[in-house]
Amino acid sequence: MTSRVMSNILLGGLLTLLVPGTTLHEIRSQRVFKLQKLVVPGSPATPVLEVINRHFTVGKRIPSVYLKVFSDRTAECHTLAYSGMEPEFARKKTLAPDEFERLTAVLDSPKLPIIKSRYQSTRMVIDSWMEWDVSIQRPGHVQKIEIVNFSTTWFGMAQPYPDALLQLGCSVWKIRDEVYGDEPAYHDRKCKEALEAH
Repeated sequence: MTSRVMSNILLGGLLTLLVPGTTLHEIRSQRVFKLQKLVVPGSPATPVLEVINRHFTVGKRIPSVYLKVFSDRTAECHTLAYSGMEPEFARKKTLAPDEFERLTAVLDSPKLPIIKSRYQSTRMVIDSWMEWDVSIQRPGHVQKIEIVNFSTTWFGMAQPYPDALLQLGCSVWKIRDEVYGDEPAYHDRKCKEALEAH
């Protein structure tokens, strides 16, 4: 057998081993590309997820940027506003590829686009509460969800959120804490279970 024939056999065997790995990688990556547009060098990144926190108090709605995640994996958080007089401070972080993929998997859950557009508080509120205005980029439109006082404390109630929403809220908490450092609630047992289950 000539060396050329042997080389061709070895090359063919190597390609046989590499192609399935490449295919698996491509399948795993498809989820990310569903929600992020192709970023052309020099063009701005597009928002994938935006959460605006609104503090409702004494007839006021005081907004702050709780979390924004962009297609280039940048996550951005601003000062949580309670009075509207707080100095504006923003922090940014580039999410690791696997972290961005985990978030994208949550956003790409087939059950998330079909949940309700508003979820009320799971606990009593009197004169002050927080509300999230969530925007998720979908092909051709933006999905909007309002969540009043997202919480994993349900006081003996059955779970008030569908799993897809619980995973989304806990993912938002987790990224907010990693970027801004002021949201340790994602360590809650229910959040850990929700994030591990996905």
